[in-house]
Amino acid sequence: MAIQTPIPPNPIGENFAWRDWLQRLSDRVFGTASTLDVPIEPEFGGTGLTAYNTGDIIYSNATNNLTRLPPPASTSLLQMTAAGVPSWAATGYGDTLNPYASKTANYFLAAPNGSAGVPTFRAVVAADIPTLNQNTSGSAGSVVNSLTSGTGISYSSGTTYNGSTAITINNSGVTSIIAGTGISVSGATGAVTVSQSSTTTKAYGSFYDTTTQSAAVINTAYAMTFNTTALSSSVSRGSPTSRIVTSNAGVYNFQFSAQLHKTSASVGYVYIWFRVNGTDITDSASKVALSGSQAETVAAWNYVTSMAASDYFEIMWSTDSTACQLLRNTTVSPVPGIPSVILTVQQI
Repeated sequence: MAIQTPIPPNPIGENFAWRDWLQRLSDRVFGTASTLDVPIEPEFGGTGLTAYNTGDIIYSNATNNLTRLPPPASTSLLQMTAAGVPSWAATGYGDTLNPYASKTANYFLAAPNGSAGVPTFRAVVAADIPTLNQNTSGSAGSVVNSLTSGTGISYSSGTTYNGSTAITINNSGVTSIIAGTGISVSGATGAVTVSQSSTTTKAYGSFYDTTTQSAAVINTAYAMTFNTTALSSSVSRGSPTSRIVTSNAGVYNFQFSAQLHKTSASVGYVYIWFRVNGTDITDSASKVALSGSQAETVAAWNYVTSMAASDYFEIMWSTDSTACQLLRNTTVSPVPGIPSVILTVQQI
């Protein structure tokens, strides 16, 4: 059984604080059962609390009274309320608690998009960019004559732009790119590539003959022949070799030169004209006169005509004298050989 031991009266006086404190301490140590479990009040150096938990914070919530603030269930901030007592609050500040830690590239610290709230690190949105349409001083905020339209281009809002009105640029000229024959266009947006299809490269050819061609019978049509191809693309010698065949349809320019020669003294005439697919071309003939023995001249001109794929072109000739011929001369230094006939073909 506890024994209550009173503190002797102070001969000087009975109301000194230390005497009350010692009396209360004695009651807690040697007092009755009713006083042994009562904590020492704050005014006597105690807390007035009977138990503590890990993380408790002791604070005063009233004069001469202490209480405890238990720890929060999750990471929180300690704040002081308007009543002057501490309390826990949710952090609500995201990663701003550690602003120097690594952040997502191109993010910045800002309030929520479109509303007030706790700032976080986030990406920039259009609403973050202010409309800069105010004059800084006087009329300095306006840009006069800042746009000049080129051919086929127009724009609205006049020639003064102060940032408050959008400027619309209109293309009143070129509206589309249309590929023509043998041309391809790629790229609907951005860069547009215009290219020529390899299958439609312009055709060409160069041919000649290294033999002397004669007329066995006067006033008879003969086709000039070619025994050599110098170069060609989609144009070739056919069979017989008087036929020059075009692989691609199109318009062609045929240019020829023929070395005409006469072996007798009399006057002879040579007629030259053109055929396509074995049919004479109307009004395509020419007449050349050769007078005297060993007379020579070069007949040379061109003819432009349309050709279909696999059509063939021929140069025809006839003479009223068997002394007239298409002469081939071999190389005699310093002059190279002279073909009897040369033909070049170009698709145009």
